[in-house]
Amino acid sequence: MGIFNRRRARPRDEPGRAPDTRLTMDRRRAADWRANTSEAICAAAARLSNTLASAPMHLYQNEQIERKHALERLVRYSPAPGWNAFTFFRDMEFSRNTVGRCYAWVLRDAMRMPTALQYLDAGRVTDLKALETGDLWHRIALDDGKEGYIHDSDMIALSWLSTSNGVTPTSVLRGTLEYDAQIKEFSLNSLNGVQDVILINVPGNLGKDKRETLVSDILTSYRASGKSALVLDSGMTASRMASSPVDPKVLDVEKVTKSRVAGVFGMMPHLLGDGESNRVSNEEDMQNFLSLSIAPAMAQWEAEFNKKLLSQELWRDGYCFRFDAGELSRANTQVLAEKYFKGVRGGWIKPNEARRSDSLPPDPNGDQLMISRDLLPLYWILEHPDLLVSAGRGKTNGAGEDS
Repeated sequence: MGIFNRRRARPRDEPGRAPDTRLTMDRRRAADWRANTSEAICAAAARLSNTLASAPMHLYQNEQIERKHALERLVRYSPAPGWNAFTFFRDMEFSRNTVGRCYAWVLRDAMRMPTALQYLDAGRVTDLKALETGDLWHRIALDDGKEGYIHDSDMIALSWLSTSNGVTPTSVLRGTLEYDAQIKEFSLNSLNGVQDVILINVPGNLGKDKRETLVSDILTSYRASGKSALVLDSGMTASRMASSPVDPKVLDVEKVTKSRVAGVFGMMPHLLGDGESNRVSNEEDMQNFLSLSIAPAMAQWEAEFNKKLLSQELWRDGYCFRFDAGELSRANTQVLAEKYFKGVRGGWIKPNEARRSDSLPPDPNGDQLMISRDLLPLYWILEHPDLLVSAGRGKTNGAGEDS
């Protein structure tokens, strides 16, 4: 910590340089270790990370996607060499939902413009604060045993719930996971110790030696038949006493574990495969999942990207990063058809916007808002209201003449 006491305050747009050392990572990351502790946690983290990564993030200016901007290419094409946009967002989000935090080093050019986002293993990063200036720094443990320091302005840092890293999914669920592991161990031990018992009723007038010889012969023939048949003398009966290897209540433990894991991650338990569902429709089910689980994560991603990748000038000019969650909330065909039918005829969805959602090529005349009478361009009605009125009068007069 001595380095932070001695370091002078630097302007926020020009933080101190990191040591001239390559940051390399092991193949086995902290997120992998945490996910291996519980099937339910791995399932929840995988569903959340894959869903978020499926929603494209774009750079917007005044509600228009800036497809030719360098930052748009950075977040949509390749955040770093060897990474595509999906794997970057998936791995970052998976780390956030298992370790409780995730990091990416923002590499910049001489003009301080971001050029790459280098994923960092959360298990190698320690958050620190300079005592004199209050600046946030991140200490990186390198492969060669040395340490590197990165200023917070050059680090994409996302947390699960607490910025102090004091609350993580595994810490909250520690008791549940330990109880689940104990029950499973007990179940396996019980299963190994349980055997079927054969009850043989022997007449009471037999002597001890004859009884033992008779029982031995019966068991020998029973084993020889592969434990499928018994040969009994007259007056003898046999029955099987089967015992359950696990108490039926023990089977509910896994369901309880999945329910608690789902509650911590803000999703419905049936999404983790507990076999129960109270959903009304797929559309409502997906909407609840997006509202409770995905929307808060997207808001944190957008705020962090806007703060760390955009300059104040770009922000004032109307630039911002935002996820396109439209692909995630796609409803069934009937609902979509009604939405686009009403949207196009109501003048708030362009025909090409509806076609684009179904991956159809644009229509040459489909980039105008339409209005019913029937589906004329809205701007044409605004520029020629007299024609609309005269057309309406002509139709009325015509109808009167016909009558």
